[in-house]
Amino acid sequence: QVHEFVASEPEYIELREAVAVTEDVAGFWTGRVNLGGVDDPQRVTAAAISANLLNILRVAPALGRGFVSGEDRPGADNVIMLADGLWRRSFGGDPGVVGRSVLIQGLPATVIGVLPASFSFPGGEVELLRLNVIDPQNLAGRSSHYISMVGRLSEGATIESARVEIATLIARWSSEFPNRHGPSNNHPVVVRSLHERMVGDVRPALLMLTGAVAIVLLIASANVANLMLVRSEDRRREIGIRTALGASRGRLVSQVLTESSIIALLGGAAGLGLAVLGVRFLVLAGPADLPRLSQVGIDGVVLSFTTVVALASGLIFGMMPALVAARSNAMATIREGNASSAGGNTRLPIGRMLVVGEVGLAVVLVVGAGLLIKSFSQLLKVDPGFSPDGVVTMDFSLNAATYPEQSDVARFHAELVERVEGLRGVTAAGAIRTLPLRGPASPESLTLVNRVRAEGESWNAQFQLASPGYFSALAIPLLNGRGFKTTDRAEASAVVIVNETMAKTYWPNGDAIGKLIKMGLASGNTNPDMTIVGVVGDVRQAGLGEGLVARIFVPRQQGGAIYGGFATRQATFVVRSTTEPIATITRVRDVIKSIDPNLPLANVQTMHNVVTRSVSDQRFLGLVMGVFSIIALVLGAVGIYGLMAYTVARRTREIGLRIALGADHSRVLGLIVKQGMVLTLVGIVGGVGVALVASRVVAGLVFEVSVRDPVVFTAAPLALLTVALLAAYLPARRAAAVDPMEAMRAE
Repeated sequence: QVHEFVASEPEYIELREAVAVTEDVAGFWTGRVNLGGVDDPQRVTAAAISANLLNILRVAPALGRGFVSGEDRPGADNVIMLADGLWRRSFGGDPGVVGRSVLIQGLPATVIGVLPASFSFPGGEVELLRLNVIDPQNLAGRSSHYISMVGRLSEGATIESARVEIATLIARWSSEFPNRHGPSNNHPVVVRSLHERMVGDVRPALLMLTGAVAIVLLIASANVANLMLVRSEDRRREIGIRTALGASRGRLVSQVLTESSIIALLGGAAGLGLAVLGVRFLVLAGPADLPRLSQVGIDGVVLSFTTVVALASGLIFGMMPALVAARSNAMATIREGNASSAGGNTRLPIGRMLVVGEVGLAVVLVVGAGLLIKSFSQLLKVDPGFSPDGVVTMDFSLNAATYPEQSDVARFHAELVERVEGLRGVTAAGAIRTLPLRGPASPESLTLVNRVRAEGESWNAQFQLASPGYFSALAIPLLNGRGFKTTDRAEASAVVIVNETMAKTYWPNGDAIGKLIKMGLASGNTNPDMTIVGVVGDVRQAGLGEGLVARIFVPRQQGGAIYGGFATRQATFVVRSTTEPIATITRVRDVIKSIDPNLPLANVQTMHNVVTRSVSDQRFLGLVMGVFSIIALVLGAVGIYGLMAYTVARRTREIGLRIALGADHSRVLGLIVKQGMVLTLVGIVGGVGVALVASRVVAGLVFEVSVRDPVVFTAAPLALLTVALLAAYLPARRAAAVDPMEAMRAE
């Protein structure tokens, strides 16, 4: 897994000035802030940006003005911009919002503009933009990495040239500041286009869904082509007579193509009607972090694209029956009459090939869906490292204006935990900086005190702030030592708890308890030595499919000594209770409101919901692919049924003669079913071959499932065989029920 390199303030300033291949570079970071001064105070997602970011992105405000140079320096007015959604939701879409004063983290701020509705922020969906104030004369330390960067390349420059320049710069930092950067491989360079940055994570899934749509379209078009072929076969005598009377081949071809195009357009219109419902389903079922999901809808572009695809499908797949009709020999067709009804062949080898192709494509789609569904099933079996039963969570951030000192923050948390633990049914309550399954915690460099670092060795761990009741609230097991106590205050000796992976990584002999570590690299490090007092079980932090990494937990009241007040003011509160979640949430809300009536909450939910949301991407992809595979199965069955039904209709006299001469019903039934099964087996063999090659496309989308999983590659063909057997059986049963005398009279 590649993590993007985020810069410290000195690094950002130097990179902005030193990289020659860029016109300009901007920085940003995202997080939630308290929005006050409105009817209902709330927590909103905000991006703190440098003043030049919108200029780099070439984004003009829809209302008001954007940020100007110098507003991201100390002493400038505190100004913000609203996203279109927040403007409409919380300010009623009032154009007079420009110039209005609100509160951000308890401090006054002036609204200067509203962003366009089409704007998508590079770092994810945000509701508000504010400025990241940097003092060039008093920059934060080089170890304080928090700024993501976006730049615009100079004319003629390439991403590769930017990558080389930045890699050279980082290598120089590692050499000049070894106590701050360590080996250069600690800072991977991730330089990519903004488009790839915004859709890169979902690109494989979108490409797969696009492929699935194309396969379904091909199967449906093959069915239409087969129907047209059958119809042209039935009209051979009519076409022969028309040709004999002087109709040109061009006229016959245009007639058949017109019919196929009309059918395609009618089908496209019906499909658009279903698409309106389908889009609503996709938006509701889709994961919340899918880029621009809320903007998905049926518009003029979709209508135009659908019309073009429908017409193209009608013309392309109507061409084959049109050519068959045009190449018919008029006199031979007239003389032949209906004699073909006695023949055993359908004269439709193209139709058979289309059915084989349909089955093969359906196999590919069903295999892909099977791999994703099995992957989702494997993901759900992963132990997250905690128990979500009876747990509710909520986020909040204490305003610096209301809680200026660490003692104020500590007093709020102490009162909150004491009062919540006193509620009926509550068994444990605590706070954590970043909730499990909600993204990775902050990666930090470490120093293992009294231990010599080998050349090229790096000591790193993800950092968390936790209060004493947190581990009990999530039922995270304590494997060794002790948990945090209320006496682990800022003035007490610094202590730390590590997870099992960290203990095994750095102290494989099982002697982690009592060891000393400190945050940051050794030389010039003023952070306190922290004694490891406990080892807890591993918890999946970024997602159920995440690998286990080293993590450390610092008592919340001691975290201010390392990160200052900001990190300790924001928290996710976790409560375990035996009462219903809704009742627990209501009571905890009431407690928080009684302590601080102006403190907004966000992400109020059960821990079960957190787990469900963490696998929403995989569930959504498996669901959509499953729907497409069912459609492919149905269309494939329709194709087989149509061909077999047509075969039975043309062989009615032959079947009647067989029965009159003594053939029993089971023999006739087997004859027709066998023909359908042969076509199906040929299609399955071809489809499995294609699926074996194409399955590599899903390699990055599956979890603990081989892309050549034998269960999936067995179950998919069996599903096709079952459906095909049913599709062939129905016309075969009709054939076996033919009355010989009726068949003779019909001739």
